[in-house]
Amino acid sequence: MHKLDSYNSVEDAIAQTARFYRRNLWTDNDDYVEIWCEKEALAGVIAQVTYDFDVPLMVSRGFSSSSYLRRAADKITDIAKPTFIYQFGDHDPSGVWISEQIERDLQRHLEDIGDFDLDDFMFERVAVTPEQITAWNLPTRPTKTEGNTHARNFDGDSVEVDAIPIDRLHGLVREVIYRHINLSELRILRTAEASERELLRALGKAA
Repeated sequence: MHKLDSYNSVEDAIAQTARFYRRNLWTDNDDYVEIWCEKEALAGVIAQVTYDFDVPLMVSRGFSSSSYLRRAADKITDIAKPTFIYQFGDHDPSGVWISEQIERDLQRHLEDIGDFDLDDFMFERVAVTPEQITAWNLPTRPTKTEGNTHARNFDGDSVEVDAIPIDRLHGLVREVIYRHINLSELRILRTAEASERELLRALGKAA
């Protein structure tokens, strides 16, 4: 459905604005951060953290199209800050290949655009890693190798990112975001945000 937002009254409009009002955490931050995940089914779980920190969540849905990655590169170029991409995907031949494709093609598009210093582009595959599989005793499945060209250089069993317990997954997302946030400044921003939200609510009641 494509439809503009509409409201029952000015009071209703202000109340809805107050409900969803957020201060932009990243306006004065030196870095730009995105979280990427391989699966749509996992987006809701990761979004529980990214939403709280106003971090874009990009869902590649398997292998990303060139146009999707080009639009992502255009946005990175427009923002013009050191950019950190943190990717979450399965530990299997396709999952590893997807991670490599995203990094490689984003870099290629950024280079084609020509207005972004590639030294300011950082990409990290956060999960699933072999170390996490061992440390957390994650459930594995046999890797399908027959007829799978992506499995040519892949060793061992496969593990889906969904196998990581939710609390650990949330912890991984928070950890990479915390690298770019001053927690004292975050507390100040949250206090200001709550105060401004109450002001909006008061305006709505007075309308």
